[in-house]
Amino acid sequence: NILFINKVKNNSSWLFKKNNQLIVESFTFPQNNHPLFMQSKTVESKVILYKVINRDTNSDKKINLNDNQDLAISDTGGKRYTVLVKGIGRIISMESIDENAMMIVYQKAGIGYSLKLSLDNFEILSNVVLPKVGE
Repeated sequence: NILFINKVKNNSSWLFKKNNQLIVESFTFPQNNHPLFMQSKTVESKVILYKVINRDTNSDKKINLNDNQDLAISDTGGKRYTVLVKGIGRIISMESIDENAMMIVYQKAGIGYSLKLSLDNFEILSNVVLPKVGE
């Protein structure tokens, strides 16, 4: 779980109400000088992305790295947490499209996808399968 502390208002809140998820990775976006993020200029982070294990998907009665991971997002204060893709394999790249949208290229079950996301309301604008080599 992640504790968010507002330094200006001196209040705090946890990302999750319970500790029954496993956060595998979290990072802000846009993030300068990171290989996944194709940023050409210095910008302020708008959101936090998470790879999270939310449930025991292999029925071993444990939540661990052997379970499926989900891709989720929140604002930089931990509010508006939203799962974008369940069962993600890996994130290949992320790029700003404009001030209010981003593109996430990822793999799920060995298939590539390109997801266009609104940063205003976390609405998935499109999510398409990428062609395989030779198609």
